[in-house]
Amino acid sequence: MAMRNLGTMAYEAPDKVRKYKKIVLDLLVYGLYDPVNLEVIHESMKTLTVVLGKIQGKGLGSFFIDIALQTRTLLDDENDSLRYSAFVLFGQLAAFAGRKWKKFFTSQVKQTRDSLLIHLQDRNPQVAKACKTTFQACSPYLKLKEEYSFQSEEDQRNTKLYQQLSHYHPEILQFFYANKIL
Repeated sequence: MAMRNLGTMAYEAPDKVRKYKKIVLDLLVYGLYDPVNLEVIHESMKTLTVVLGKIQGKGLGSFFIDIALQTRTLLDDENDSLRYSAFVLFGQLAAFAGRKWKKFFTSQVKQTRDSLLIHLQDRNPQVAKACKTTFQACSPYLKLKEEYSFQSEEDQRNTKLYQQLSHYHPEILQFFYANKIL
């Protein structure tokens, strides 16, 4: 419930989230490592997606490394909801890597390449769609060759929209996924 309440706070009082960003991020990252309850991990990821959007990925510091490492391990989880949230969060991290974390994030994306390719055909269509969007967000870090260019003409037009939504409005992107709009 604490993680869910932090998410509610992020929606209703984003200025408070920015003010207490370090404390909020610390609690959410701690929640990612919960050894007992998958629901805590899931709520932490969903809330992190919202919080990162509200703070525009600024001032993450070493939290970026913790979030990327733990999220990467959850991309292959057997729980569909957890896997979906992990792909959404990992795709969002691609937008926030910047110069400071580019080398680190590139290595994480390369280690994740197999998971990204496998889950493009995930048994859950919502996870597959989130994976596709994450794959597109992470493709600059992969230095893809032509054979990986699977984008249709429509997807090429939507890439900029996906990037903007994941960067500025992750909650809207999640809503679109949940309602199968994107």
